[in-house]
Amino acid sequence: MTKKITGTCSLFLGLALAFLFFVQLGQGATLDYPTRPIEVVCTAPPGGILDITIRLVCPKLSEIFGVPVFITNKSGASGALAIESVLKAKPDGYSILSTGYTIVVLPLINPAVSFTYKSVVPIAWVAYAPNIVVVRSDSPFKSLPDLLDFAKKNPKKLTYGSTGASHQSRMSTELIKKSAGVEILHVPFQGGGPLKSAILGGHVDLACDSIAAVYPLVKAGNLRALAVCADQRSSVLPQVPTVLELGYPKASLPVWSGFMTTPGTPQAIIDKWNQAIPKALSDPKVKGQMEDALLTLDFQPQESMAKSLENGNAILSQWVKEGGLTSK
Repeated sequence: MTKKITGTCSLFLGLALAFLFFVQLGQGATLDYPTRPIEVVCTAPPGGILDITIRLVCPKLSEIFGVPVFITNKSGASGALAIESVLKAKPDGYSILSTGYTIVVLPLINPAVSFTYKSVVPIAWVAYAPNIVVVRSDSPFKSLPDLLDFAKKNPKKLTYGSTGASHQSRMSTELIKKSAGVEILHVPFQGGGPLKSAILGGHVDLACDSIAAVYPLVKAGNLRALAVCADQRSSVLPQVPTVLELGYPKASLPVWSGFMTTPGTPQAIIDKWNQAIPKALSDPKVKGQMEDALLTLDFQPQESMAKSLENGNAILSQWVKEGGLTSK
């Protein structure tokens, strides 16, 4: 009987030691993180605020981490492909998602997707910029009220472009439409690059995109800015009224850019990102490039980002409902 008890104790002791070994092994791997290249998967194609932001900050993050941090753009299915790829990745911190409120809006617009904003683990917000409503410089519309007056008298004659069906550029325009009681046809594009080509080529009558993307074209005289989708006027476009001034406060939707990752990723890895991001943003070169791109640096760590997503979901849920934007 004593031998049986002793054998059982030895078995449990062996299992406990094995468990501790693997725990320590896992902790060691976490402490050593990163030891190989990190992939940042972006929900937007090249040219938009998300892409611009990470391309400015990732080289410095690579320097801080001591490994390559490379970018993969997966804008298909309005960013769902990027989100799903990170959700399916191993939770080891080597697959990072770059997104904004797309992670919140997409499930609201398309309930058929397999995730919500709670499915992915937040890391931190990095920067934001307001959307701008623009037309071509040779457009007959000199102001947003002029354009909306024409649209009211000519239903569905005008078209507008957005950076995607689930993006805030669409939300802003749709809520302006609803408040003004007009019908303007929506033409979604796969990001800021294609959208700029479309508005410049005259394929749509107006567009809504981040100030970081359209301001250079406004400054060059190719586009005319009609409204800033924010509560305050832009310092670089002080003559352009805000949607708040024009009577469309719900269309004030800043475009955020941040990082998220796979569920189950060790907190120690997320903490390392929360230490590295502010270091990268404080670099004079990165700060200067961000400012030149008209991005407002606003590091918000994991807890703040999580609260922001929760609050955003509450607001955007109502806005999607009011705008009638949910897929049937």
